[in-house]
Amino acid sequence: MTMMPQPHTTCYALQQESDWLKLQEKLQKIFTVQTDSMQTVQRTYYDSFDSRLYLAQHTVFTEHSKKSVQKNLCHAVWQTPQQQHCIAIKKMPRFFWEINDLSLKNTLKPLLNVRALIEQIQVHIQKQVLNILDDEQKIILRLMFTQYSRIPMEQNEIICRLLQVFPVKGYQKPVKRLEELLLEYHVSVQNQPLINLLLNHEGKNPVSYSNKLNLQLTADMPAQQAMHAILSRLLQMMRDNHAGTCADLDSEFLHDFRVAIRRTRSALNQIKQVIHPDTIEQFQAHFAWLGQITSETRDMDVYLLKFDEYKARLPEKVQQDLDLLHEFLRQHHQSAQKTLAEQLQSAKYQAIIDQWQTALSHKSDNNTAKNAEKPILTVANNRIWKMYQRLLRDGQAIDTDTPSVALHDLRKTGKKLRYLIEFFESLYPEKQIVPLIKALKRLQDNLGNFQDFEVQSEKLQHFAQQLLQETPNATQTVMAMGILTADLLQQQQQTRQDFAQCFNEFASQQWQNRFSQLFHTEQEDKS
Repeated sequence: MTMMPQPHTTCYALQQESDWLKLQEKLQKIFTVQTDSMQTVQRTYYDSFDSRLYLAQHTVFTEHSKKSVQKNLCHAVWQTPQQQHCIAIKKMPRFFWEINDLSLKNTLKPLLNVRALIEQIQVHIQKQVLNILDDEQKIILRLMFTQYSRIPMEQNEIICRLLQVFPVKGYQKPVKRLEELLLEYHVSVQNQPLINLLLNHEGKNPVSYSNKLNLQLTADMPAQQAMHAILSRLLQMMRDNHAGTCADLDSEFLHDFRVAIRRTRSALNQIKQVIHPDTIEQFQAHFAWLGQITSETRDMDVYLLKFDEYKARLPEKVQQDLDLLHEFLRQHHQSAQKTLAEQLQSAKYQAIIDQWQTALSHKSDNNTAKNAEKPILTVANNRIWKMYQRLLRDGQAIDTDTPSVALHDLRKTGKKLRYLIEFFESLYPEKQIVPLIKALKRLQDNLGNFQDFEVQSEKLQHFAQQLLQETPNATQTVMAMGILTADLLQQQQQTRQDFAQCFNEFASQQWQNRFSQLFHTEQEDKS
């Protein structure tokens, strides 16, 4: 049996509200028509700061009418916007885990992860449904007229008027007749996602932020010019995340803020003799301060985000004993965040940013750094190849008896290499550079986990001492933390055992050949 295809929904843009009224009159002369009353609602659209829902082609919004005290939280997928999953809410959740509906929570979890839902745009909506009936009073065609206005409404400013046509399977004649009638009006088929229409009207770019560098360097670009482009992009990332970090909207603002700081410090330290030494010395100290003042809050973010994982590592009968630790972390995070916000809104911080912007905005005519005018590809090849050779040499010297500090140092070297490759990624063919980054990342994951397990176990021991000093009756919690610490140290040992295989895969002849082909030029450059 051949399955009939489902009727295709079409959406048209109307120029005037009067077009809809005239169309209704004509349809009433031809068909039996059932018209619902006009409904009015207010809708607020949400997304993460980095547009995760938009990029996945999902939409989340709240909707309510003036006549109802109930507010609904709704989710839809672009391909099927009429199929909405809505739940009643009393308060707009910031994170997916605050949603009570399990189905909606599970849908949004992989899309949002730790990112908060942030308001994007508010609209006033008027909508009306018109059904065309046959002689048996069955619906053979459904139309929905929707008019979107901005909030606050200024001079009744209309964003768009849409007419959606929902055919009914097996009834093509009313659709064709409607299409003939629409030819009399200035209508156009609307294929854009609704959220695009709304945001574009507000002059908003739906995807205005990325934590990627997204640079377009050219091989012959002078190294100083390329460095200024890299550092300017990192400064913009700091600016983009500054307000969200101060307001503590979600933990990713501070994460991306700190990554931009670390990358800046790495660029100043690793890309030799391109920027004037006095400039490097001045701003190395400034960015070291920024790294220091953001450290404690980020640490607390990490432990709070990992808390559920920590509980799951414990025997079920002692999991609840860890709850006191969560309150301890929350309070210390609150205190650290308050201090951080004050520092990031201080005159000192603003002076650093202003001075850095000025330094990057002007090419130094008296820059005596010997690599300043060299082609950036030459400088990039040299720095990446040297850092790669160092990573291989230090990694090959590690065996089962090597102290753990050597693995920590190797992790730092791997991070420096990763940053260098990402700085200059646009200089190399994507098909060649991306696999190298992925291979390096696999090694970094092993080294990062090894470091994290050790740092977390040490920090938990420190937290346990603080808890005993600050909180009465913390004995059971401290005992649970002891079990957790032992488990983390055991995982660290397993990660250490996995290191040899991870490193050997990265250091294989296959990958050495690929790194050599891309970065090892014949020209000796001692920059």
